[in-house]
Formats: sequence, structure tokens, C-alpha cells
Amino acid sequence: DTNKVNTLNLLAKEILSTTGDYEKVVEYCEQAMTLSEKINYKKGKAQALRLIGTTFLYQGDYPKAREKYEAGLAIYKEINDKKGMVVTYSNLGIVYDLMDNHPESLKHHLAAVKIKEELHDTLDMYNMYGNIGMVYEHQGNFQEALRYYEKLLTAAIIAGDKFAISHA
Repeated sequence: DTNKVNTLNLLAKEILSTTGDYEKVVEYCEQAMTLSEKINYKKGKAQALRLIGTTFLYQGDYPKAREKYEAGLAIYKEINDKKGMVVTYSNLGIVYDLMDNHPESLKHHLAAVKIKEELHDTLDMYNMYGNIGMVYEHQGNFQEALRYYEKLLTAAIIAGDKFAISHA
């Protein structure tokens, strides 16, 4: 039942963001994946893989995080779930940046931005612009970093996000 899969993934996400009980997150996600496979609910499996990837990211195991994100992204592409692709591309961009693979990081962040633009869903683009700016900064390309930080500020002003504006 897709509702049970969605509930398991929501529980895992809530635990991940509140208690950080990584074992419980993985347990719920594995249940979600098993049930998803049984009922052929690919989106549920992709979400569970992404959540497990985030668990590994938080634990500093970047290769395992990348592996789970890549597996989830493949499913999102297969079912043409653009929103899932955006989030997963962004996650991969963060992982590659943390692994000091800045070209791959940029490739994934820019892929996320491209899809968001295609969807005309630009409300929270400033987060992506900030991530891209940070990658350019890590590369020492301060001109491009500044350009993306300025895009971040503009998008945050348009969105009315005072927190993002104050940190831009």
C-alpha cells in the first residue's frame, strides 16, 4: 500500500531531522523499500534511497551517500519525477563538494537548477544558488562565486526570505 510506504518515509524523514536516530531511519527506509518493491511503487523506493543517502551524508560516509543518491536518482529519472530529481541532484552536488570533486558538484547543482527553471519553480532557488556559489568559492573562482551569491540575494529578496537575505 503506497500510504504505508509514504508514512514510513515520512517517519524516517522526521526522525532524521529531529532525533538523528540513524538506525531507526534506515530501518524505516528499508521497510519502505521492501514494500515499494512488493507493490512496484518506484517513487517510494527512490524516496527511501534518498533518505538513506542523507543518513550517510550526515554520518560523513560520502561514498555510501553518493551510492544511495545515484540509485534514487536513476529511479526518479525512470519515472520522470522532476521534483525528486531536483532534490537528489542537489544532494549529489553537496556530496561531491564535500568529496572535493567540484566539477561533479557543479554539474549536479546546475542540473537541479535547470530542472527547477524548466518547471518554473523558482521560489526557493536561492538555496541552489548559494550551493553553486560555495562550490565556485571552494575552487577559488571568486568572480563566479560572487555572481551566484548575488543571484541568491536577489532570489531571496523576491521570495521575501529574511533569514536568507541576512545570510547572503
